[in-house]
Amino acid sequence: MKTSLRIYLLLSLFAIATALTGYYRHTGDVTFSQLEWDFPLVVLAGFIGVLLSKRVELPQMLDESVSNKDRFWFPMLIGVGYAVLDVATYAFLLHPEPHETLPPFVQPFPWSIFHFGAAAVFMETLYRLLPITLLVGLATLIFGKKALNPAFWIVAILISGVEPWLQKIEVSTGWLWFSLINGYSYNLLQVYFLKRGGYLATLTIRGSHYMIWHVAYGIWIQYAEAT
Repeated sequence: MKTSLRIYLLLSLFAIATALTGYYRHTGDVTFSQLEWDFPLVVLAGFIGVLLSKRVELPQMLDESVSNKDRFWFPMLIGVGYAVLDVATYAFLLHPEPHETLPPFVQPFPWSIFHFGAAAVFMETLYRLLPITLLVGLATLIFGKKALNPAFWIVAILISGVEPWLQKIEVSTGWLWFSLINGYSYNLLQVYFLKRGGYLATLTIRGSHYMIWHVAYGIWIQYAEAT
């Protein structure tokens, strides 16, 4: 538990420092995207999730019972796979013409590394760590430990639809369904790896996804298209 708290402290300090820095960064006509006001509150609330993770039997960060394949390598492959799919779908089908300016889902490099690294911590705390530990912990408090596994998967199935629904894009019906199914499967896999490898596993999925989709593709747009 102490190791998990120390690691989360480092992640939260990085995320909050990045968020605060974003309020003051401007380069020429480019205003760097600012993370929302509730960002530090959500990240700090994540300590509650870390403390409750043992109660709901989630692996601790750097838990010796979890292999690095389950904690890092498999999650990284999943994140990269979804990122490649996103880039291919967007670049070849949804927006094949070159960009004249940076689209809203990317940021100027190298700031993009820090911005989306911090965003990954925030998103995994908001959509994974906090709701799952709180809701599953409440279920075990009411119904006892026998409810732990059923409650986990009920919450997992429900919570996995929240992010893709809130972030649905204005496209044709076919592409909307593709976006929702893609987003739901992505979130459900993250919950599975939260159960299997802990918070660092699900963070690795999103972090590797963001580094390709938002950062690497953003570098291409910035230097090869929007020039």
